[in-house]
Amino acid sequence: RRQLIGVTIDATQRIRAEAALSESEERLQRAQELGGAHPFEWDARADTVVAGPGFNALYGLAPGERIN
Repeated sequence: RRQLIGVTIDATQRIRAEAALSESEERLQRAQELGGAHPFEWDARADTVVAGPGFNALYGLAPGERIN
């Protein structure tokens, strides 16, 4: 006797949420670019800054140059 057991998962809601998040992140990035904002993250434990190329250019640093 053979049995087949299956599971169906509807991922529609998750896919929609991911798409909405992606669109929101794109709008935020565009607004920051247009507004001249240069967001960054500071890791207090390592005392390092992670930032985009615009932030580095603002401070005369090469793209990808580490800031501490």
